[in-house]
Amino acid sequence: MKKVGKWIVDIVILAIVAFVVYAVVMAYNTSQEWTITIRFNDEVVKELQVENDQTVQIGDILSQIEIEGYEPLALYDNAEISGEPLQGSLTINDDLTLYLSCDRLLNLRLVCDGQVINLYGKEGDIKPTKP
Repeated sequence: MKKVGKWIVDIVILAIVAFVVYAVVMAYNTSQEWTITIRFNDEVVKELQVENDQTVQIGDILSQIEIEGYEPLALYDNAEISGEPLQGSLTINDDLTLYLSCDRLLNLRLVCDGQVINLYGKEGDIKPTKP
């Protein structure tokens, strides 16, 4: 009888330990945040914090990036910016580094009374007119 009682106590203790371990692992996995790092020309231009298993749209990431004098075009998963650009969505379950491809914009710099205004555009956007 003593062996049966000890066996039941051992099973109950083992079940409690297993439940606690499971609860801790699940709490850690569901509350984990990851960082998406966006790099351009060897510099970090944006870091985004996302929840574990969150799905993010590539277009939404691109729309959050602003670099003066450049137009963000595409994101790649390699520093060489080779192959096909990323499209659609990504499900994030680890830290991730993405690499940005940009077009350099033309700069029209206006200076008046010591104030500087920079206007950026693509070729053909800024058209001179005769006075």
